[in-house]
Amino acid sequence: IKCMTNNDLAELQKESGQVCISIIIPTHRLSSERQADIVEVKKTIARAKETLKRDYPVQAKSLLIAIDELADTIDFTHNDNGIGLFVSPRIKKLIKFPFDVKEKVILNRSFEIKDILYTLEYTNQYYLLHITEKAIQLFQGTMDELKEVKDQVFPWKIVDQFEYAP
Repeated sequence: IKCMTNNDLAELQKESGQVCISIIIPTHRLSSERQADIVEVKKTIARAKETLKRDYPVQAKSLLIAIDELADTIDFTHNDNGIGLFVSPRIKKLIKFPFDVKEKVILNRSFEIKDILYTLEYTNQYYLLHITEKAIQLFQGTMDELKEVKDQVFPWKIVDQFEYAP
């Protein structure tokens, strides 16, 4: 699952007038709780599928297949605090949430994007400057990923010409 981008948001916002299924499920990062996540995700998806069959019987068949295909891509060994499955006739997206979410199953004419908007706040790019006595390093970050910037300036090694206290 890749990081959420503004393009992903725009694509989800444009999808309206169709049946849009938003399934948002809390998950756990710790391995001891992952087995419970599998059960909860299956229960929540089953509830969404029942609602889909009841409320939109004509469109249900293709959307049920899309939900199952998307659910099969969930990697429970690398959970975040929540996941979102967004399915419509044109779109299938699986999004991780780096914050606690409340379980939601929403079938509407547009996607539930409140949690996605909040996710975009987490995905803002930032920089970290690490300064020690011997070097200066610059890191570029997005969410919980840091990559060291290596160019003509960084990392900058500090070479002292004079020994102050032998």
